[in-house]
Amino acid sequence: TERRLERAREILASQDFSALASEAHTLVNTANSVGAVNVSALARSIEAVCRGERTGNLTELVDELCEASYRSSEEFRRLLKASDEPDSKQTKSTS
Repeated sequence: TERRLERAREILASQDFSALASEAHTLVNTANSVGAVNVSALARSIEAVCRGERTGNLTELVDELCEASYRSSEEFRRLLKASDEPDSKQTKSTS
């Protein structure tokens, strides 16, 4: 996903809005598959702006998307780490 976000920034800089819409669409699906609702909503907004379905500042939206993706990734890492830690109630030995 980090690579896709980098690519979205590169595409935005080149002003290839069709390619940015396609990249955003892929991010919508990826984010939905892991439950990152905010990331998905931002990517959907980018897609809609690129297709002329709504107005918006693409630079701001891409920045928000990157930040939301970072926050979601950090939260997933935190949850994975917590799930790897043994539950103290289950690991207590009875002596």
